[in-house]
Amino acid sequence: MVHKKLYIFVVSIPKKLFRLLASFPGFYFKTILSQSAFRAVYAGPRLRHAGSGLDMCYVSETTPTIIALSRPSSTLPLSLFCNPTSQLLEHLGKYHPTSTHVHLVFNLRGETPGYLDSELYPARVHHAPWPDHHPPPMNLLLSTVSEMNAFFAFEQDDRKKIALVHCKAGKGRSGTLISAYFVAHENKTAMEAMGVFTTKRMRIGFGEGVSIKSQRRYVNYMEQWVIGMQRRYVERKVKVTTVSVWGLKGDVEVSVVGYTAVESCSRGTWEIAPLWRARGAPGKRTNVVWHPNVEAMTGDICLGVQRWAGNGWIKICKTRAWFNAVMEAAKRDGDSQQSGRFEIPWEEMDGLKGTAIKGRRAFERCVVDWEFVEQGDMEIARSIDIMNDGEIELADDITIIGDSGDEGGKLMCSR
Repeated sequence: MVHKKLYIFVVSIPKKLFRLLASFPGFYFKTILSQSAFRAVYAGPRLRHAGSGLDMCYVSETTPTIIALSRPSSTLPLSLFCNPTSQLLEHLGKYHPTSTHVHLVFNLRGETPGYLDSELYPARVHHAPWPDHHPPPMNLLLSTVSEMNAFFAFEQDDRKKIALVHCKAGKGRSGTLISAYFVAHENKTAMEAMGVFTTKRMRIGFGEGVSIKSQRRYVNYMEQWVIGMQRRYVERKVKVTTVSVWGLKGDVEVSVVGYTAVESCSRGTWEIAPLWRARGAPGKRTNVVWHPNVEAMTGDICLGVQRWAGNGWIKICKTRAWFNAVMEAAKRDGDSQQSGRFEIPWEEMDGLKGTAIKGRRAFERCVVDWEFVEQGDMEIARSIDIMNDGEIELADDITIIGDSGDEGGKLMCSR
């Protein structure tokens, strides 16, 4: 509680006041700014690098080298809590100089990166953003894992590869991607991969690194993709036909949302697209069946639940659960069938913003039925191409279809 109050107090101070205080030579506040006291409060349960004090950790110190970190920033007051870009570049220059290493930063923030790509030069930045506290679209997760593997697998010179993965706190979204990479290319199970990330990133007794159940479900999908689907994923358009809820309590809203790709700040990102919503009648607990008949552009579907009290003025419950229809269908009878079902009890729903808090119980269990509308090959239209001078370029004329294993996927060039 003390840490939370201190965080709210410091964040509420205007940026101009920070700059003004820091501009006076010898002023005691300038000494505070040079230390990592605020960063320690912000990091909370996450482990920090012992040598630099940065909010980051080496998830894999050998080949490949993967670093998980909170968002970099060069502006006040964010640089007090996050990783200052100057200190991050200083750390890379000291331990991983460009003469012997190549750096690639994976930005997973669906909000804004919080910095310009040029601020991290000579490191290059690859953007694969999705919303906070949500799992990634399955095709985005697969493509980004392939990007990372292609980066590590490409051999041009003797320089070692360093991948830096960040979201906002370097925990949920970063842990999802890193764990998925371990499953796909380091021969780990989903539980082993998430366990490694927790050990490296979190303090003992402060919970899991990947704690949101939907994100953990998608890491398990990666294990299914490797073992049960022979590394093949076909994106399919989904039509949600029926939503059935058992034990639905009064004044509860149930919704279905999906993902849509949009252009934001000259970069592609994924945003949540509402598809359908309905509200249960006030009164006693009932069993309800709805027929939304709405279509989602990808196989990623989210079931959202909210509950109100006081005639709709007080929200006492908010929870959700993401699943991928293609992966769920493959669990049952392969990916050739034309329909599927996802069933989830109340206990398996996501908590609020990564916590276990969902509010007051709204139902007992829910079942979502769907059918596939059309079928098309999954095409990932961006890949990594390393040029002769060692720099990294996103090549639009290379397409990755599926993934052929540890060789970085099957590349189809149209030069």
